[in-house]
Amino acid sequence: MLFILANVFLWIFVFVAVLLTALLQYNLPRFNLVWLFSVLVLVGFVYSISHLDFSLLLYFFIMYAILCGVSLMSLKVRSKLKEVEEK
Repeated sequence: MLFILANVFLWIFVFVAVLLTALLQYNLPRFNLVWLFSVLVLVGFVYSISHLDFSLLLYFFIMYAILCGVSLMSLKVRSKLKEVEEK
C-alpha cells in the first residue's frame, strides 16, 4: 500500500514539475539551454521514479530547484532590462 501511495505521489510531483517548467519556459522561448536542461532533469525524474531510486530523485529535485531559480532570475533580469529601455 505504501509503495502505491509513494508511486502516485511521485507521479503527481512529476506532473507539477512538468507544468511548472512549461509555465516558466513559456516566458523564455529563446533560452535554449534551459529547455535542454529541463528536458534532461525531467527525464531523470521519470527514470528515478521508475526505478524507485529516492537518492537519485533527490538529486534531480535539487537540479530542478536550480533550474527554476535560473529561470526566475532571468525573468527578473529581462523585466529590469525592459524597464531600463523604456526610460
